[in-house]
Amino acid sequence: MASPVDTPRNSPSPSPEPDNPYPVETVLTVPKFKRGWAKGARMAFFEARVPDYTSARAKGPAQTADYLVAVSNAYCQQFTWWLDPPNEPTASDLAKTDDELDPAELQLKAAKILRLRRASRNLLDRLSNSAPAISKMTPAQIKRDPVSSLISAIANGKTHVPRARTAYQLWSKSQFNKDIKTDVDQSVIDNGVDAKSGRIRLVTGSTQQAFQNLPASERRVWELQADAEKAANQEARGLQKKDGVIPAMPLDPTATQDMLDALVHKIDPLLQGISKLTNGNAHFYWAGPEPRRGGQINVISMHAGVDRMPIPCGFMEAGGSEGVARRRTVEAAIGDFALSCYDPKVQAARTLPKIAPCSAPPSFLRYRPTTWDAGNTESPSAHSQPSTDNGLISPPDVSLPGNPTTSSNQSPSATTSKKSSKKRKSNTDAAAPPAKRHATGVRTNTNDEDQTSDDEPEETPWQVDDDGSGEDEPANSQPRRSGTRTSMRISTKTLPPQHDPLDDITNTVHMSSSDKLPSPEIPDNVAGAQLTDDDTMNEGLDTLNAPTTPATASTPVSTAPFLSNPTIPADLPKYLTHVLPKFETLAEPAWQDVTKSFVKYEVSRKFDDVRLQTGNRPAAAVQWSRLRRPLITPDKLPREMPQTVKLAAEAFWRWWRHLQPSWRNVNASANALGDIDRNITEEDWERLDASGANGLVNVMGYLWLWGMKVGVSGEGCQDWEAALRDVQWALEKMTAATNV
Repeated sequence: MASPVDTPRNSPSPSPEPDNPYPVETVLTVPKFKRGWAKGARMAFFEARVPDYTSARAKGPAQTADYLVAVSNAYCQQFTWWLDPPNEPTASDLAKTDDELDPAELQLKAAKILRLRRASRNLLDRLSNSAPAISKMTPAQIKRDPVSSLISAIANGKTHVPRARTAYQLWSKSQFNKDIKTDVDQSVIDNGVDAKSGRIRLVTGSTQQAFQNLPASERRVWELQADAEKAANQEARGLQKKDGVIPAMPLDPTATQDMLDALVHKIDPLLQGISKLTNGNAHFYWAGPEPRRGGQINVISMHAGVDRMPIPCGFMEAGGSEGVARRRTVEAAIGDFALSCYDPKVQAARTLPKIAPCSAPPSFLRYRPTTWDAGNTESPSAHSQPSTDNGLISPPDVSLPGNPTTSSNQSPSATTSKKSSKKRKSNTDAAAPPAKRHATGVRTNTNDEDQTSDDEPEETPWQVDDDGSGEDEPANSQPRRSGTRTSMRISTKTLPPQHDPLDDITNTVHMSSSDKLPSPEIPDNVAGAQLTDDDTMNEGLDTLNAPTTPATASTPVSTAPFLSNPTIPADLPKYLTHVLPKFETLAEPAWQDVTKSFVKYEVSRKFDDVRLQTGNRPAAAVQWSRLRRPLITPDKLPREMPQTVKLAAEAFWRWWRHLQPSWRNVNASANALGDIDRNITEEDWERLDASGANGLVNVMGYLWLWGMKVGVSGEGCQDWEAALRDVQWALEKMTAATNV
């Protein structure tokens, strides 16, 4: 298929001028696209890329230029570069190569690609900045109700009051392409009707006639739906006229899923702004039925904060070996509450079309402490367990890498002594106590002393110190108010001792879907946003059938042979101990050999952190690093992974060729490197020589993902092994150059 030849910003060619980010030498010119040139499938193509474009634009002009190159390539793959809109490509058009095109058409390629990139940029700018609901609000309305403006922007402007449709319009939404479109297109050709104005009249007339030909009973169904939509529309407009605001109308499941997919990109600037303005941390949680999961309850969490630590690390890493467990417990508490808010019928109604409702337990329930269930059976008032007198949620009993499990099945909140539930001695000057804060209204367990084990010590690491604000208000002593704060806090001196997972590297390595300890530097410098449990959606949850048995969060796996090699230090840094067990899941001998060479290379560099050259990095590699390099299974590869093994290979070779030193004389191409490209060797590897958490571990990660895709598809193994040979050759040469 014909595709454009792009020049990424980091290629050896001269950098483009700032006023023209797409320098293309054009001899001929082509007419500009008219406004409204992208319709139908083309408009859907660009609308799907608005969130990513918005994110790229926020990072700077260089990232925006790179993303527009990727959009142009994807557009040409789907619609070709030479076929002007509104013409739709056929299968034969998509199969054509440049050599099969007319020479006169081929001469226009550079000009048409330049036109496409400029038009794409203008269209994406317009789509990302447009907000129909906000544009219909007067300045007075926006000042009176800024929340409506914010909601409108988050929901892609879909919160405006839509125009009520007639019965035949509702029917044609699902039936036009199936029953009418072919006849309309044929009539346009036979009668020589204008493709724009004349076709619209023909479509309207044909649709109305086809609707009238339906049985009266079927027409009546659509008429009733139209009446209901009209009534809802009138009610919404009445509210708008009365209150001067645009009400937030509930979205259908498809629109809801689109909003959730774009939510992270749009909420991130808000959280970052709040964090910077207040010099604090901002957290966002959403819990509810996700349409793509068949209405299954899911939890989405985001974080933005001010990092004041000597060694920067993310939200989950700040708690040391317990960091992930604490986050999982918070998400389990939020998700557990959402489970009580929806019944199966409501969840089934919030399902995407053609997706069966999902009745499987959500995966976050694995991190739900079993003491919550015990509390429900002991006291009617204990529904909100776990809780302590400080309103803090307890961490779950989850085993993490290097952190041995506790001997008791109870969470720390259940093992807190009776002494800790009473008023504690103030550790501040009693003469000048700070202003009193009120409890959040969470029910406290009045039977804490009954759950205390006699075998446990009286003091636990999770006990809290009095912050000097006095004793907590009794639970629910007054109506709940927004923004109330708990009066107690965890003191830093009571934090549990940190256990280093490296102490256990010579024995076992724990693999878990929640194993996200390393904090690699994210190249695009965005906030840490995680879609909770996307990588564990359908994992087995058999342990949920026995709530009194705690779920195991990790499975020990025998250490790889090369990890116990006496020539390699056992105390490997965390960025290696985090990814090596994942690499072990791919059992191909060639891959294991490359992994050994990679570890030896990292050892030779003494694990120095060197940033890999930017440019041409596959989106799947970027996303894997952004999500803290989680464990991926072959059946749940990232959405950013190329659709076919051929495209995966091309993405790798464009990136790998871009990273090579100049003396290898490899040009920018998607072709594989062979033995002939390894005939010469020099000692200058500076361009490729990048160890540490931001170096070649990213290349290894993409090779790992690519290898799993090869295993699933059953083809492309030779291309993958060719890449392994070249990567292993480069690693061994760089290692040898160090040892000389």
